[in-house]
Parts: sequence; structure tokens; C-alpha cells
Amino acid sequence: MWTQRACLPPVVGTGGGPFRLLRILLNSRGAANCDIMASIGHELQHAIEVLRDPHVTDMRSAYSFLDREGPTGSGRFETEAAIQVGLHVSAEACARTKSR
Repeated sequence: MWTQRACLPPVVGTGGGPFRLLRILLNSRGAANCDIMASIGHELQHAIEVLRDPHVTDMRSAYSFLDREGPTGSGRFETEAAIQVGLHVSAEACARTKSR
């Protein structure tokens, strides 16, 4: 069973043209809207990190990139930038939710 709220699998497709395609998976069950937004912001930061490297064009190069940039030793990847973006989005989105 998948337990994370969201993730960016290290799969990159090309779509037959010059564009690279990524997929972000999101489990929104039981989550507050501001937490969902924070998860999306976090994963979008990972997508930006991957797409900044023009050499990441397939699953192997994506996995290698993530293993270099954000290894956790648990088969998952994390970067400081994505953590910070998630925290920033959470603080802003949850503050707005609480002020209503």
C-alpha cells in the first residue's frame, strides 16, 4: 500500500517530440486542502529540479539524477529545495485556511 501523500516517480517520457513528460502521484484521501497544496508544491519543485538537467531523458537517467541530488538511503529521494518549498506552501496555504 502506498503511504506517501505525493511522489514524483523517476520515470521520464518524451511524448515523441522535444518535450519531456513527468508524472506526479497524489493521494488526497483524508488530507486537508492546504496539506495537498504543500505536497503539490513539494513535488513540483522536484519536477523543476529534474527538468533543469537536459540529460535526464529516461528512467535510468532520472533515477541516477535523483540518487545524486537527494539520496535518503531508503529508496526514496529528497532535496532541501523541495522540503523548503513544501514548508513555504504549507505555511502560506494553511495560514489562509485558518484565517477564514
